[in-house]
Amino acid sequence: MKIPKREVGPLINEKIRFDKVQLINSLGENCGVVSRNEALNAAREAGLDLVVIAQQGNEGVPVAKIVDFGKM
Repeated sequence: MKIPKREVGPLINEKIRFDKVQLINSLGENCGVVSRNEALNAAREAGLDLVVIAQQGNEGVPVAKIVDFGKM
């Protein structure tokens, strides 16, 4: 049986598989815990990317921030 390869690099946009994330918007404001889809939609509306910056935050869910990934 083959073991799937783990992706290397940051979890970004559709690579994010968590159901919920603690969302930090592009202004650095904490938007609370939202669904993955809600976070992805917010990033798309801003014309930016959603990137996981911590696997587990204070709320017990991953922390994702809306950023321009090309500038990171």
